[in-house]
Amino acid sequence: GGGDIEFSPNISYVGRQWFSPFNDRPSFAGDPIGNAGLQQRGYARIDASISWTRDRFSVRASVDNLLQRKYYLYGIDLRSALGFDLLSPSGPRTFLLSVRRTF
Repeated sequence: GGGDIEFSPNISYVGRQWFSPFNDRPSFAGDPIGNAGLQQRGYARIDASISWTRDRFSVRASVDNLLQRKYYLYGIDLRSALGFDLLSPSGPRTFLLSVRRTF
């Protein structure tokens, strides 16, 4: 059918990450737990897209977080105020399909 096909893989790696400025030290005097829960190991994330373009028409399919890696976007120590750490998880695997026509 002619046209151009473009494949765009994207692999990113994030090393071990702390969500506390104290890292593994206690947040406050007498802290029995420390900040061990406010960290995550390194992870790799894979996103990819493929598109087909012909003249003024294009179709694109993409996937984010292909391997469904579970990681946290951020974390905060709420133990002194509420008694727990708050960790915000990343999104699941997501698919996208788009069709575009330019005029």
